[in-house]
Amino acid sequence: MGYELRRLGLEDAEQLAKVANNKEVARFLRVAFPHSYTLQDAREYISYAENSKDDVVFGIFIENKAFGCICAWIRSDVYAKSCELGYWLAQEHWGKGIMTSAVRAFCKFVFENYDVNRIDAEIFADNTSSKRVLEKAGFELEGVHKKKVYKYGEFADELIYALVKD
Repeated sequence: MGYELRRLGLEDAEQLAKVANNKEVARFLRVAFPHSYTLQDAREYISYAENSKDDVVFGIFIENKAFGCICAWIRSDVYAKSCELGYWLAQEHWGKGIMTSAVRAFCKFVFENYDVNRIDAEIFADNTSSKRVLEKAGFELEGVHKKKVYKYGEFADELIYALVKD
């Protein structure tokens, strides 16, 4: 199944809100990604994506409809040559290889267009699907932070994966 990575526009808000409003999608994401996910949440995120000078945010489009997002938060200070990767995809498209392909393509784009030499991802240890995505995309596990994250009233371990520019 084909997909396209491109910038989001306000015309994508309704579709984005529809597919993001899923507790399973929000389960392994930060609290900043709410459940329930409303049209207003989608509009605010798209506005942030359009106006951010430090972050790279693309929608994941399938048949010209937004079904997820992928982003890189460019760091500053002594971490200025690195960024953090984040992503999510509508549940109906899980397990089809879309996210692995999108992560590969997006990381290639970031390395070619931004002055970074490292992309890392911080994921919940129980998120086996995201582990597979990152490993298939060439990321290496660097470490485990015990009980670092707290969501839904429970602590969880966090895994740190990284991809370093050749």
